Amino acid sequence: MARTTLTTPRGIFIYPYLNDADTKFNAEGVYRVKLSLSPDAAADMVTAIDAAMEHAMADAIKNEESPAKKKKIEKKGLADCPYNETDEGMIEINFKMKASGLRKKDGKPWSMRPAIFDGQGNLIPSDQLPQIGGGTEGKVSYEMGEFYTPLVGSGVSLRLRAAQILTLVEFGGGTAKEHGFESEEGAYTKNTVKTLEDLENEDEVNDDGEPTPEEKAEDISDF
Repeated sequence: MARTTLTTPRGIFIYPYLNDADTKFNAEGVYRVKLSLSPDAAADMVTAIDAAMEHAMADAIKNEESPAKKKKIEKKGLADCPYNETDEGMIEINFKMKASGLRKKDGKPWSMRPAIFDGQGNLIPSDQLPQIGGGTEGKVSYEMGEFYTPLVGSGVSLRLRAAQILTLVEFGGGTAKEHGFESEEGAYTKNTVKTLEDLENEDEVNDDGEPTPEEKAEDISDF
């Protein structure tokens, strides 16, 4: 199957690793993102992936001369599908890009990262990337590649190439409601923030502007 660069519809990024590679299970690092789409929006992609997975197995059988090995390929069946349906009825599609490795032909190291574009199609330099968090809306550019291995069977991988950010949700952000907070009458608002001068006038900080020992003890900034 020839590799062709494809682009998804607009969807929601789930657990994106687009700023830095995920090294939890692979020391060489993997950039990855799940894209959440409605069934209607994902329909064409699902159809293409299903067809490619069946083609991957048929191709592996066709290219094997040994009848015994042909039967083994057929018996092994299909590998895990790169998409799944959630309990809420959404389709989540997985895209991955290996971040680094060694070239087979000469053993030299290589590295790569996905290109990230803004909503106007401008490439965002890697040193200017915002912290792309879950809930961000965007599109993914990818290649679909078929494979067969005796360990996992026949399948398809969706190779991440680039992403476009259309509505950014920065990592560590989120709304008050998403964190379980509700509006409370008479509580602090950003329009009533006290300045350092206000606090000094109320003797709430030391003369050097540092928090008091009591305030340091109550600090929950790392929560």
